[in-house]
Amino acid sequence: MNFVIILSLIFLFSFRETASLLIENPDEVKNLPGLKDKINFRHYSGYLEAEDGAFLHYWLYESQRNPKTDPIVFWFNGGPGASSLLGALTENGPFRIDSNEMIIMNNFSWNAQANMVYIESPAGVGYSYKLDNNYTTNDDITAQNNYVALKSFFKKFPHFEENSLYISGESYGGVYVPTLSVKILENHYPKNFKGFLIGNGIMNYEMQKNSLIHYYYHHALINDDTWQYLLNNCCPNVTNARQCDFANNDNSKCNNEIEKIKNFVYGNFDPYNIYHWMCFDPINDQGSFLDETIGEVDWITTIRRKNLQNSKCNDVKFAAPTVDYAAFKRYLNRPTTREALHISSHAKSQWELNIINYTTIYQDMTSQVKELIDAGLKGLIYNGDFDTVCNYLGDRWFVESLGYKADTEYLPWKYNNQIGGFRQRYGKLIYQTIMGSGHMAPMDQPGPSQAMFNEFLTT
Repeated sequence: MNFVIILSLIFLFSFRETASLLIENPDEVKNLPGLKDKINFRHYSGYLEAEDGAFLHYWLYESQRNPKTDPIVFWFNGGPGASSLLGALTENGPFRIDSNEMIIMNNFSWNAQANMVYIESPAGVGYSYKLDNNYTTNDDITAQNNYVALKSFFKKFPHFEENSLYISGESYGGVYVPTLSVKILENHYPKNFKGFLIGNGIMNYEMQKNSLIHYYYHHALINDDTWQYLLNNCCPNVTNARQCDFANNDNSKCNNEIEKIKNFVYGNFDPYNIYHWMCFDPINDQGSFLDETIGEVDWITTIRRKNLQNSKCNDVKFAAPTVDYAAFKRYLNRPTTREALHISSHAKSQWELNIINYTTIYQDMTSQVKELIDAGLKGLIYNGDFDTVCNYLGDRWFVESLGYKADTEYLPWKYNNQIGGFRQRYGKLIYQTIMGSGHMAPMDQPGPSQAMFNEFLTT
């Protein structure tokens, strides 16, 4: 009798499992415009309901290896207000948009060994929307909406609840990721939460501002005389330069010199990667080069436009990422694309990066990161080392300041038998650099970035 019951239960479970696979998911993307290659994974696009009439757009790429057992990783771009479709389509997702608005494949996609979910957050960014069109928000509201949206995701995809869960992001993701992760931890859901990853994150504003001057000096952007002038005027009574408070200084000579340096760097270099080749003429170029509100992709577009105007660029190998933002935006605004991605009629008629009124609350993420690590979660904070927007030195100082004992020295790690960057372990927390990359490390160095990601998930 027991044997019959067991067989019946096995049959019932198998039937339910098979039936769930046969039920068509209305969010599955069947015909993506511009995609000619045959792909070996399924992908889904639609909406996750949050609070107060907010609906966040998501795009899920199932793992190319084993989606049933591979980890599920949520990704958030920064800003605040940068669309996570930047990550999906220019950094670590499987697709790229070329200048002809065609899809090309990324051989270093993070969905090679993980289910990747890209969420456009907060509402007002990209295809995400609110029913009342009120896009005023802050860190706490965003964290709560991200958490509710995450729960909505698992209602749509309950079979992923048992997979290992990681939260990841970049830039202002340094706030998004820890604040969401704390909510998961405190609510004890999902149960299989394993850890977090943050790339070139804003972890502590003061450390970033103070370390930036050191970064400029040690990357030959200011000379010895300027460095000494800053020390004499910004911190005359400080013997250790690391203790110099450049960020909160009331000396006008100090502040004026820092402003001059900033104008020089932003006027002549790409702050998201100072070693991108800049062959435009900043002296004769008309108009202001820097608009700090435009964000990372518009910055790259500005560089490309100005270089295209300079005929000398035809003779120089241009080193900046080949992101054609105009084509990227045209593609996302095509009616066929919106239809394929199941974009709601409530979404704005034009896909845009940033249509929000955002108030920053947190200037330092120490308490959140410590809460996560002390709870036994894994953490990875990584930096492209050519970035000045969220420079590696400030994030390294942040990790050191947490007070965890280092298990290793600051040592090189290898990618294809070459140094891929440097790494130091502090128990469950890892600090790592990706050599030769800027703010968007997976864009600049896709191979080493993917290797770092895969290793973190599996160790």
